[in-house]
Amino acid sequence: ETRAGSAHVAPPVQRHAFGGNETSRPNILAAGDSIAWGYGVEPHEAWGAVLGEKLHQSLEKDLSVSVVGIPGGGYCEILRGIHRELDALPPEVVVLQVFADDLEQRAMMLVNGAPLVSPSQATHPTTRSLATHSYLFNWAWSHWKSRKQSSPTRFISTEGQHHFQKAMSNLKERTEALDIQLVVFQIQPAGLKTCAENNAPACRWYTEDHALMTDLLGQAGIEPINLANIWDSPERWVLEKERMRMQREPNYVAIHPNKPGHALLADALAGPVEGALSR
Repeated sequence: ETRAGSAHVAPPVQRHAFGGNETSRPNILAAGDSIAWGYGVEPHEAWGAVLGEKLHQSLEKDLSVSVVGIPGGGYCEILRGIHRELDALPPEVVVLQVFADDLEQRAMMLVNGAPLVSPSQATHPTTRSLATHSYLFNWAWSHWKSRKQSSPTRFISTEGQHHFQKAMSNLKERTEALDIQLVVFQIQPAGLKTCAENNAPACRWYTEDHALMTDLLGQAGIEPINLANIWDSPERWVLEKERMRMQREPNYVAIHPNKPGHALLADALAGPVEGALSR
């Protein structure tokens, strides 16, 4: 969300303490997009908090978790949130969840509650200026653009790919310099398997972008944990309201996991993160 033309306004960082650990330095910083934020579930049911509770029990020690979850911000806003926490409260381990469409340059935003096209997507300086300063022009332009396009356009340029790779390299270098362990994992939409069976166009995008992100992370010297195939049964793991929409709209891609889906992610991450904490 953008307020009066300012940069993306991130939700406040969530803090979770397990066993009374309320020290100044969190053990784990869990970061990502709307899935890390816990869209559709309670904050304590999202994968970061569930992971903290699980490790608190298995390690039999007090733990604290900070959650930087930024819905719809793309990788840039997520990494900014991480760096703010590294400046203020550096953790022992950073666990970063990346999602294929985080590579996109965001085409839409909310300005004072109104959805508008990002002026940065306008190629002509005059159009960009009008889209920036005139709500009426932006509204008309966005509707014209949406009707002109038969399907949504991808905004993943070569330059954008380079920026992502460089930003991830910088994060890796900074965490190493601070003696912080970095765990990165990739996931796909929780309903990808169902929409793939329906041959929805977006399913192809998600698969291609997931592979592209894996390659870019490799170029940054990061080997992510690939949890693309964790959603073996979308009916089990997808939020109910998104599952119902999937049934109504064959081309809709359900993205967000439900409470058991977040627990499934936490189970998959427990081993690697426990190993990172013990280093």
